[in-house]
Amino acid sequence: MNQSTEISSFNKQNTMTLIVIASVFTLLLGTAILFFSNDNLVLGISVLLIPIPFIYFYIIFKYPRVSFISVLYCNYFAVGLSRYIPAPVGLTVDAMLLLTLITVIFSQFNHKVEWKQVARDYTYFTIAWFIMTVLQLFNPEVVSREAWFYAMRAYALYSVLTVPLVYLIFNKPKDLDLLINLCLWFTVLAILKGLMQKYVGVDRWEQQWLNQPGNFRTHILFGQLRVFSFFSDAGTYGGSMGYFGVLFIVLGIHDTRRRKKTIYFIVGIMSLYAMLISGTRSAIAVPLTGFVIYTVLTKKFKVMLLLGGIVFAIFFFFKYTTIGQGNYDIRRMRSAFDDDNASLNVRKENRKLFADYLRTRPFGGGVGSAGNWGMRFTPNTFLAQ
Repeated sequence: MNQSTEISSFNKQNTMTLIVIASVFTLLLGTAILFFSNDNLVLGISVLLIPIPFIYFYIIFKYPRVSFISVLYCNYFAVGLSRYIPAPVGLTVDAMLLLTLITVIFSQFNHKVEWKQVARDYTYFTIAWFIMTVLQLFNPEVVSREAWFYAMRAYALYSVLTVPLVYLIFNKPKDLDLLINLCLWFTVLAILKGLMQKYVGVDRWEQQWLNQPGNFRTHILFGQLRVFSFFSDAGTYGGSMGYFGVLFIVLGIHDTRRRKKTIYFIVGIMSLYAMLISGTRSAIAVPLTGFVIYTVLTKKFKVMLLLGGIVFAIFFFFKYTTIGQGNYDIRRMRSAFDDDNASLNVRKENRKLFADYLRTRPFGGGVGSAGNWGMRFTPNTFLAQ
């Protein structure tokens, strides 16, 4: 009797919920049709889009993993979108990370959250690093605390939020498979965008970004574009593509499915080509080191012999031959192996300057004092220049 009463109450509750939802959607649809009939297309579409954020929030509070996956999307595309949208799009990563943490906290009302999963060495390491970064606020050499706020997000905030969330809600083998598949498609899009910039040209928004003094000086060399795709700069793009080149080639070696193996090898090789057209010479160290470490970890003589031979062949090709010297991308990458390279000599001189600078500054010049944030907030300082 009690069970049938509970079922009846549950059915009534669901029926009322459906009636309310249907009524709201009917009202929104009617309002949109009214706007459309008056030739007000923008308002009509806006009314139809109203339910989307509510549906999204309902889903993420029910399934926090969806919110974490959203973080991955935001993190990968936010910088590229900031060139097209005149707004602090990068802050969406911060907002989504905090939102994901909130959804995890609230999800414990539906099921038990295993907070003890967070108690790992890597979590403690990220917390210690975050504390050190916060203490940099009191560094006497800091010239812009606003620059610190923007820079510390990528340096420390993201890791101190992401690591615990991974241990809590993204910790199963299927999650690793999902991450690999997402990275696969992200990498394909990054490669395609890079190829468009190389062979079709940049669009007008990317050109506006390139026209900024610091970006033009570092991304247009001898009339040649250093491809950056939708990343923050060519250096980040090149290093990332080198990393994914190693990842997908290794996955291709071990995957037994022919279709997957083929896809992994193609994406891996194209990633290495994307690294090449980025013009980031230091990025060559990523695949060379990655493959060397992989061959050691496999402890398989045949694999060590094969990949060891490939790595040596690549090194020999760039260091001791002039094959392909007529190609700008190969010529630039080969210059990384030249001991008498002008850029290398400049870096050596810069090391001496930094050594003198740091001799009286044991805590450095402050987070955000160099690089893009330095150029933005304190352009006339030593580190920014």
